Amino acid sequence: MAYEGIVAGPAIKEDGTPCFQIWIPPWEIDWDAAVKQGAIKTPGRSNPSIKKYLGLAIQAYEGTLGNYAHVLHLTEPMPPVPIDAFMGLAWCYEQDGQLADAIRLYRNVHEQAWKYERDALFSSTHFLTIHSGYALLRLLPADETTVNERAALEDHIKTLEKKPLPPA
Repeated sequence: MAYEGIVAGPAIKEDGTPCFQIWIPPWEIDWDAAVKQGAIKTPGRSNPSIKKYLGLAIQAYEGTLGNYAHVLHLTEPMPPVPIDAFMGLAWCYEQDGQLADAIRLYRNVHEQAWKYERDALFSSTHFLTIHSGYALLRLLPADETTVNERAALEDHIKTLEKKPLPPA
């Protein structure tokens, strides 16, 4: 993981091979609560070994998404691909301090996810529109240059959060 003090080890071994274990997508973890509970001591960017694993994670994502290299350069809208992987790469970029790349990728994920999720009949805990929207709200400057974008993000999030739960 990209943070020091996580109980589970890294999801990628030193040689770059995946370490399969129970895995929760990082964008679904309540990091603030984890910090308060002491599960996370400090952000990993300052820790060289954590930085190394973060680099391996970025390499793994970029290698896996190599067939979609044009998307990594962010020159056109994302094709219909497994956008969870792009969300993971955006999160890794964010944790690595590559904020411009993270924001561009979060925007592409949000745009692609919204096309599919806005018509959902029921609520889901895995709406990428919501996760990418919150990430963008956290990263975008709160000034006049992003007022319209922030309003649209908040509208998308509220729309999906109001969906009813699926029948039991």
